[in-house]
Amino acid sequence: MEAETERLARLSPTDRFRAAFDLDTVPVLEERAVTAVVLAHNEAIRFPDFLDHHRRAGVGRFIVVDNASTDATADYLATQPDVVRLPSSRPYRLYKSIWRHLIADAYLDGRWALFVDVDELTIHPGWPDRSLPWFCERLDRQGADAAFATMVDMYPAQAAGPAPYRPGSSLIAHSPWFDTGNYRLVYRRARDMAIAPTPPFMVYGGARERLFHPGRSRAPTALDRLILRGLLRTDRHLSPGWLDRRCRRLALDVTRGALPQRPPTMSKVPLLRWRAGSRFTSGVHYLSPRYALSEDWAALLHFKYLDDFRERAEEAVRRGQHAGGAAEYKRYLASLEASSDLSPWSVRARRFTGTDDLVAEGLMRISRETAAAIGEMAD
Repeated sequence: MEAETERLARLSPTDRFRAAFDLDTVPVLEERAVTAVVLAHNEAIRFPDFLDHHRRAGVGRFIVVDNASTDATADYLATQPDVVRLPSSRPYRLYKSIWRHLIADAYLDGRWALFVDVDELTIHPGWPDRSLPWFCERLDRQGADAAFATMVDMYPAQAAGPAPYRPGSSLIAHSPWFDTGNYRLVYRRARDMAIAPTPPFMVYGGARERLFHPGRSRAPTALDRLILRGLLRTDRHLSPGWLDRRCRRLALDVTRGALPQRPPTMSKVPLLRWRAGSRFTSGVHYLSPRYALSEDWAALLHFKYLDDFRERAEEAVRRGQHAGGAAEYKRYLASLEASSDLSPWSVRARRFTGTDDLVAEGLMRISRETAAAIGEMAD
C-alpha cells in the first residue's frame, strides 16, 4: 500500500482521483454540516436503514466508495439524492486507506466528517433528540476535534441461528441485544502511539471476542475476574497521570494468560474535524497526528450477525481483500463449521433502548457539561 500511495502522490489531484476511482471527472461538492465517508461492497440490504438512521441523526451527505459491488448497491445508491457514489474496481486491501484519505483531503479539510461502515449505526451523546451537528458544536466548545467510539456488536434474541432480516426494516429492532460485563479498556503501547497517537487507549471484548477469539493459555482465575471487573473495566475513568496507566498495564500483564492473544479492537475514532494530511491506520481504529479527544464517547452499534453472515464471510475469504488474507473471516467460518448451532446470544445480554444502556455499561460516556446541555434543551 505504501508504494501505491507514493505513486499516487506524484500525480496531479485530478489524475490521482482517476487512478483511485472509476471516474472521468472529479465531482465538485458543496459544504455540508456533517459528511459521512463510507466504503461498501455488496451492502444493498443494509443501506436503507443505515442511510435513514444517519439522516435522522443529521448527516448531510454520504460519500460512498462502491468497491465493485455485484448486488443492487449501485442501483439503489443512484436513487439517493444525498449520496455521492464513487465507483472503484481497485483492490480493497491496497486502496481502503487511500480512498478515505483522498476523499477527506479533497472535500473535508476543516470540516466534521464521520467515517463509518454500512453495518454500523452511530449513537452519539444526545441521540436521538439532539442531532449529530449539535454534538459537533459541543465538541467545538470543548476544544475537541475528535470523538472516540466503542464498537458494540448487536444480535437478535434467539437461541441459535441467524434471524431473517428484511431490507429497510430497523436494524436495532431486529438485533437489539449486546454483551455486558466483558469489555475492557487498555492503554496503547508507546511504540504504537509513535506511529498513530490518536487515541491513547482502546477497547476490547464483546460478542465477537467471546464467539471467535477464545484462545487463552489458561482458564481465568478469581483474581483475573476481580482485576478485569476493577482496573480494566470500561466505565472506570482514565486518570491523566502515570499511575493509572501503570496500574492498567500491570493489570493487563497479570491477566494476559486468561485473555485472547490477538483480540479484535472494538473501538474507533470515527468522528473528527478532518485536517488535510491526517492518516488512519488499521481501518479507522488509529489516527495520526494527535487529535484532541472529547470526554464524550459515541458508540457504533455493529450489525454483523444477520442471516447473510456466513455468505458474507465466504465471500470475504474468496476475495481475500481483508487483513491477513481475510484471516478474521476464516476464523468465522471455522467456528461455524465447528458448531452448526452457533449463536451470538449471551445470558448476560442487555437490550438496547437508548444511550442510558450504553452509558451504564461503560460503552458510552456523556460529560456533565454535555448532559446538562441535553437537559437544558429538554426543559
